[in-house]
Amino acid sequence: MSYLINGKRFEIIDTIEKIPSRDSFTDEENKIGKSTGAWEWHIGSKRDAAKYAFFGGLGFDALCFIKKDDLIWLMEELQPEYQDPSQNYRGKLDFLRVYKNRMDQINSLASFSFFHFREHDQRDSLDNRLYAKRPGSKADGDDIYSILRDVALPNLTFTSILKLQSSDGQIMYYFKVFPNFSSYDWGNNFSIAQESAILSSITISTTEKDQLIKARVGQGKFRMGISKECKICPITRVDDTRLLVASHIKPWSLSSNFERLDPKNGVLFTPTIDKLFDSGFISFTDHKELIVSPWISQNTTKKLNLLNGTRYTHFPIKGREKYIEYHRHNIFKS
Repeated sequence: MSYLINGKRFEIIDTIEKIPSRDSFTDEENKIGKSTGAWEWHIGSKRDAAKYAFFGGLGFDALCFIKKDDLIWLMEELQPEYQDPSQNYRGKLDFLRVYKNRMDQINSLASFSFFHFREHDQRDSLDNRLYAKRPGSKADGDDIYSILRDVALPNLTFTSILKLQSSDGQIMYYFKVFPNFSSYDWGNNFSIAQESAILSSITISTTEKDQLIKARVGQGKFRMGISKECKICPITRVDDTRLLVASHIKPWSLSSNFERLDPKNGVLFTPTIDKLFDSGFISFTDHKELIVSPWISQNTTKKLNLLNGTRYTHFPIKGREKYIEYHRHNIFKS
């Protein structure tokens, strides 16, 4: 996968999958602890040679960017948290206003916003913790770096980074903040509310209610329908039904009642593959070819033996084209 940035094509050469959002780095209104908070960002250890080299090593000064669309998506995913905070944020009582202000700021951005990511050069030389510092001026992206502090919610978000390189050797870094959960996860509040609506409905029969609720966790009529034509996990080829998960292609929470029970909206996967698919880290083409998200590192995909473009002949694409297309465009993390 490549990216066109200011008319120049960049290819992915490395990935850092997950830097947790710490209370020390987030904006004042997001804090849940006693830390005063600084603009210093603790991103790892200098003993981690690979991570240090990722940014360029000693005294790194990396040119980076964030995308407006990514930030809008993130805030929409986090909207329930702003409406009903699960943590004791300092700005908790005014979080709806905070949400609106942040969305207004994000909507005013250009499609790509650039900033410098620099190693902190004023820390104790004996301190092996690796810190980045604020750019220092608006021209260097101080205002953009600030947005990363604004959207980072401790415990609930993390940042992943792609290292990109152009054909002429220019290096650039793509930062993206993710929630630790998905709005379509079967265990979230949105899905629970939908389940309650089904149970209280007077237009849905008791039998259908039972099947719809079972389908939410991949059981009942939904699983049996898939099992009639899908006997194995198409990637691992495991056929022990005790180890297979009936996974919705279009998430249960985003589906109509028909789609929730439609066996064509499901595939049997082993748990690890199910998690990758449900989280949008893998998807498939209509020709049964695997698509691997750039937001999962090459180290991880190598361990899992997942190769972009591999054709899995056992993937049951027939009749599932519209659901797979939905997954590619709406769930897959490109």
